[in-house]
Amino acid sequence: MKSLFLYLLLVIAISLPFIIISSNFGFVTGGPPGIVGLLNTIAFLIVWLAVSMMMGYKLKRGFNLIILIYWGMLALVFFPITNTLEVTKELIPLVLVFLISPLYGVSDYLSTDEIVFIGIPICVFLCFLFFFGGKTTKNRKLVQN
Repeated sequence: MKSLFLYLLLVIAISLPFIIISSNFGFVTGGPPGIVGLLNTIAFLIVWLAVSMMMGYKLKRGFNLIILIYWGMLALVFFPITNTLEVTKELIPLVLVFLISPLYGVSDYLSTDEIVFIGIPICVFLCFLFFFGGKTTKNRKLVQN
């Protein structure tokens, strides 16, 4: 239980800079994300993949649960948006809105449906792939020694 709490703190630490950047570049004001928003989203995803690989390499088994929780919450937040005609930010709790803000940079290029049903599952798959890639690298290194 203690390790899950530490992983949640790590996820917050990972996400917070990207949330701040996306909030300053259109997410809160409703403006277009622009190139800064797109670069922020790409950097966010790269950091997630790097952390997933590092946690797999360190053989942190509970982190794969955090991957499911975080990206699952993103899908649950995006899902009501895809099933209603008009959803304002006030209808979704403020905390959950900031979960989706790092992905705001791709909103010019992908619809909300594409983000939920294609983008988030791809991100989960890639995080697991990198996690198990790191784990495999560590196991291979242990076997060789």
